[in-house]
Amino acid sequence: MGLVANRLGNRRLIQLGVLTALSGATIVAVPTLPAPATLMGLIIMGLGCAPIYPSMMHETARRFPPDVASTVIGRQIGLSYLGVSVMPAACGLLATAAGLVAVMPVVVLFLIGLLAVTEALNRMT
Repeated sequence: MGLVANRLGNRRLIQLGVLTALSGATIVAVPTLPAPATLMGLIIMGLGCAPIYPSMMHETARRFPPDVASTVIGRQIGLSYLGVSVMPAACGLLATAAGLVAVMPVVVLFLIGLLAVTEALNRMT
C-alpha cells in the first residue's frame, strides 16, 4: 500500500478508501440481495476501510506544525480507541432495538459524514 500512497497521496487515498467503503456498505445495506453479493459488499467495504486510518495519521503530520501534530495524533489515537470500544456496542444495541437491517444504513450515513468532513478539511488546509 505504501507504493500506492506515494503515488496518490494521503488525501486522495482517504477519499478513494471512503468511497470504496461507501460502495461496499451500500451493497450490504440492500436487504434483498443474495448472500454472495452481500459477502462481496463486505469485502469491498473492508478493502475501502484499510487505507483510511494510516493515511489520516500520515496526513495529520503534514497538516500541522510538528509541535502541534504530536498532540493531534495523540487525540486521534485516543478517539479511535473510544470509537472501537463504543461503536460495536452501539451497533449491537441498534440491531437489538430496530433489527439487523437497520445497522448498515447507519454505517452508510457515517461514511457519508466522514467523506463530508474530510473534504471540508481538504478545502481548509
